[in-house]
Amino acid sequence: MTMLETTEQSIFKTRGPLDPVNDSAIYVPRPELDQLLRAAQATTVDAYLAILSSRQTGKSTLLYQLRHCLRPRGLGVALIDLAVVRDQPEDHLYSYVAGELRSELSPNLLRGADKEETAAPPPTNPIEFRRHLLDLARQVRAPRIVMLMDEVEAVPEKYSDAFFGTVCNIFSSRRKEDEVTFEKYVFILNGARELHRLTGGANSPLNIAERVYLKDFDAARVQVLVEVPAGWHRRAAGDRAVGVRSDERSSISDGEIVRSSNAHIPRRLHLQYCKPPPKRFSGATITWRS
Repeated sequence: MTMLETTEQSIFKTRGPLDPVNDSAIYVPRPELDQLLRAAQATTVDAYLAILSSRQTGKSTLLYQLRHCLRPRGLGVALIDLAVVRDQPEDHLYSYVAGELRSELSPNLLRGADKEETAAPPPTNPIEFRRHLLDLARQVRAPRIVMLMDEVEAVPEKYSDAFFGTVCNIFSSRRKEDEVTFEKYVFILNGARELHRLTGGANSPLNIAERVYLKDFDAARVQVLVEVPAGWHRRAAGDRAVGVRSDERSSISDGEIVRSSNAHIPRRLHLQYCKPPPKRFSGATITWRS
């Protein structure tokens, strides 16, 4: 294996989110992160949040960054990848989410809470799931529980309204005297078309969620990617840029390099060993994913 191949394996990614630590050299901070941090740490929860954007634009990376920032601040944070429940039965959906939630929050649980839970069966329907979340909130020491839900579209359509309707019910029930512990929760979900449906309209299951739209990178953030020469090796081969094979270009978004069959590389990303960039792009559109 050549040094270039080793470098590409350790630096460049063509799929999946960026790790907050291992991929910090190619991560470009988003202004939306500050908005989410403020909402997660606010004294009161006025709304849940829905991160909306098309696929492969950095939504998952944003959730990983958010968890990385919040955990050292004493909050209970759980990041749950809902892709696992795709095409699964209803009982698996609820038991999986409950199990992942408890595992992620285990450092914040009161002493002995784990033993109590071992004896209880996992939830398998919306009513049991709601009760589970209420009991869990009472067992968590942290004043805030931040639920980060990735890949909302993966929840089977026939269970989606009931599942997310339960999330909405938690928000609306937090003022009840015997369920005030629900106030600890703030849900931050990400998705695309399905999440847009769930959060729109008076009768939608997640109409209590504030929408957060990911914006395209401005010139300053694109420049951050261009100026990563410390770990960004250049390949002297025709009109190819680093990490891009001869039959495959890449578009860059939120520090992620995403494979695309015909993505055009902007002038500022043509590196010193590339052939001189054209003055125009011949009418082609640069595929910055939005």
